[in-house]
Amino acid sequence: MDDEAYTYIVIDDRADVREMVKGAFSELGCECVGEAADGPSGADLYFEEFPDFVLLDIDIPETERFDTLKEILEDDPEAFVVMLSVVGQQSEVIEAMKHGAVDFLTKPLSMPIVREKFQEWI
Repeated sequence: MDDEAYTYIVIDDRADVREMVKGAFSELGCECVGEAADGPSGADLYFEEFPDFVLLDIDIPETERFDTLKEILEDDPEAFVVMLSVVGQQSEVIEAMKHGAVDFLTKPLSMPIVREKFQEWI
């Protein structure tokens, strides 16, 4: 990613998590160009918007584990996908990274960690 106003989408089945993510990334000057509550809608949204990055819940409904991640990366190998996980999902995070996710954030988000990770990404 380069120096500009970054766009992203958030794919998570919980509206409160989507709002938390949008609040955190708006503080960093990023623009949410869409949100989805399930994997198929999220993949469709990615290919409509082609955002700079994706924040994808590791337990997204209506899809098999990592299918949304795989679908996005299969059609766009350069996609920058960050997984959203909860504590205790370390093995799933490792598996997601093997499938091409570039990083992860643990819910609930900690703003200092979000800032630190974002600086690493750009």
